[in-house]
Amino acid sequence: MKAESDSAQDLRMRAATRHPGTWQSLAGLWCLTWRSQLSWRKSLAILLHVMGLPLLGYLRASSFQSMGGWMLFTIDLYTFLALPLFCLHSFGGLVRDDLQEDTACYILTRPIRRWQFLVGQYTCQCLWTCIIVALTYLAFGSMWWLQEVEGWLPVMLGLMSVAVPAILVYGAISSLMGLLTRKYLVLGLIYGCVIEFGVGQIPTNLHSLSMTHHLKDLLALHPEIGAHLVRDSAQPWLSLLMLAMATLISLGVGCLLFTHREYLQAEDMSR
Repeated sequence: MKAESDSAQDLRMRAATRHPGTWQSLAGLWCLTWRSQLSWRKSLAILLHVMGLPLLGYLRASSFQSMGGWMLFTIDLYTFLALPLFCLHSFGGLVRDDLQEDTACYILTRPIRRWQFLVGQYTCQCLWTCIIVALTYLAFGSMWWLQEVEGWLPVMLGLMSVAVPAILVYGAISSLMGLLTRKYLVLGLIYGCVIEFGVGQIPTNLHSLSMTHHLKDLLALHPEIGAHLVRDSAQPWLSLLMLAMATLISLGVGCLLFTHREYLQAEDMSR
């Protein structure tokens, strides 16, 4: 009887110390992600992000002669300016902010590897960002509908479909910058000016380094957007491949850096 009791107790101890599965870990990180984003201050920032440019475009709608004015607000100002900056702010502090606030120390002592923690955080933040961006595009679509703009629905669906690879690649690059330096906002602005807006405008093969260039190729698959961007999509599959490679490389380098660099005791992680 004593042996059976010891065996049962041993089984209970093993069950209590059993490692969480992948989906359980992701579910926990996702719960932490959305709860941390619903504070009063962050909720107001999200509301401003979702409604800011759509409302400004609606107020300026009387001066728009055609869909070109709306394209300026939706594509030029939001998709290629506000969205990358939003990803830089959200993903740059993906791990660094948690370490500074001592909220990740407990998680990193659990049976979860660092790269799994980083990939989980990245996945949850991508999902949350997709929700915010989808709401923003729906706000733009509502303004277009109120202004009775013709053919707005296909354009909006095209923008929403390209927003997914945009969030993935900008998020991966931003998370890598956040692991490289605590001044990731400055590094991101330098990267955007030099690579995205500088090299991306050079009419040679160098523009392949610009993620904005490949996103424009994907958007050009839609005739209305292609006419606004004044370009044709010659090789959309190549653009998708380049975006996927940039995402995987940035995320892979970030995982290696986070695994082998001790951030908890580094001077740049001090508050």
